[in-house]
Order: sequence, then structure tokens, then C-alpha cells
Amino acid sequence: MKNKTINRVEVIDHTKSLEGGGGRAYVFWGEEGETEVETSIQDGGKTLKVVITPKKKKKKVFPKKLFDNVFKQMDKTFEEMDKLFKNF
Repeated sequence: MKNKTINRVEVIDHTKSLEGGGGRAYVFWGEEGETEVETSIQDGGKTLKVVITPKKKKKKVFPKKLFDNVFKQMDKTFEEMDKLFKNF
């Protein structure tokens, strides 16, 4: 089962007293929105598997139309610069 909202995992060991080393055996605090936790039951219900992975960051993709507009503006700017420098 994947869960995209959980960002903390704690494993508590009550097989020992607190004085004997029991209590929190493992603690993970991830940054909100940057980790995913996936759990599964394996081996006929004998194993709980917990997998913590970083979320894949989405690449920012600029629309082609935006790039086209930027390049058109650059072309106009270079044309204007050419006209200015021809007078020198």
C-alpha cells in the first residue's frame, strides 16, 4: 500500500524495558511532500515490509509557445541592436 501523505515512520520495540534498550528502535522524519512510504505484508502474513523512498520531483517543462515568444523577442532585440551598431 502506497501512502503519499505519511512522512514519519517509527518502529517501537516493546520486547525490552525502556531501561533495557526498548522504545523507539527506528525513527525517520522526512520533509513533508518529499517522501513516500509503501508498506506490504509478505511471507504469508509473517513479514511487514516498509519502504521509504524520495518522491520524484517533476521537471518543470516550459510550453513551446512560451519558448517561441521568447525567441521572437530576442530576434527583434538583435535586429534593433544591429541597426544601432551599423551607424558606428
